Amino acid sequence: GDGADNSDGDGADNSEEAEHKCAPKPSRHQTVREALKAGGWKLIRMKKHLVYRRKIKSENGDEKESHQTVTVSKTPSDWRTKKNILSNLRRLDEEVKAGDENSNPKGAPGLWEQCSECHENMTSDNFSKNQLKRKNPRCKQCVGAAQEE
Repeated sequence: GDGADNSDGDGADNSEEAEHKCAPKPSRHQTVREALKAGGWKLIRMKKHLVYRRKIKSENGDEKESHQTVTVSKTPSDWRTKKNILSNLRRLDEEVKAGDENSNPKGAPGLWEQCSECHENMTSDNFSKNQLKRKNPRCKQCVGAAQEE
């Protein structure tokens, strides 16, 4: 009885270490395969690259389905490949989520932003690249109006 408990004392230490390890955020996937499966991606081609596609349905239902496509090299040449693929998949998920939250009436794809000046919700093509990098972006129309003053 006691001998069996003491002989595996290292096991108890390991279980404590396992509890203290930093766990990833639940929404972040550890592997590309997990992210592809969770995102509903289907493999459509396997030649020199792996090409995945998924259907995106508009919220109002009367629009056509749109697609997102992601291409992955079969033989990655960079140690950052896994990180970059996961980042791209996460970005595409955020794009879909942003489209759902703002319920784009025309069903047009694209990221949505809110102008910090006029407070209008609009697609990211209404903002300059520099404004999109900022914490409080202003749309091209508001930036143009400010420059005329």
